[in-house]
Amino acid sequence: KSWIIDSGATNHMTGVSNLFTSYTPCSGKDKVRVADGSMVPITGRGSIRCTKTLSLSPVLRVPDFPINLLSVSSITKSLNCRGWFDPSHYAFQELGTGRILGTGTVHNGLYYLD
Repeated sequence: KSWIIDSGATNHMTGVSNLFTSYTPCSGKDKVRVADGSMVPITGRGSIRCTKTLSLSPVLRVPDFPINLLSVSSITKSLNCRGWFDPSHYAFQELGTGRILGTGTVHNGLYYLD
């Protein structure tokens, strides 16, 4: 599954458990609000390596979540980077070094991680 770049998400989220490189289960009482306004349970959190140059942490595991979401606010804070968006592409760039951490393209109006 591809990662969708979401400027409205406050957390990175996935429903796919085998993507995690490290993982800590949650009690099941923790919940997160999703786009439709409902609260859904979080079964764990951990780290995921998306590309050779991009690792995400913390990523929430939300069972049956149909997509992988990359939170713009979370990644810019945790990796000290900025996002560059234009009508067909984007890039995340490290502030200190200028190194490109990840890029992507638009498909059907959504930005996807390459």
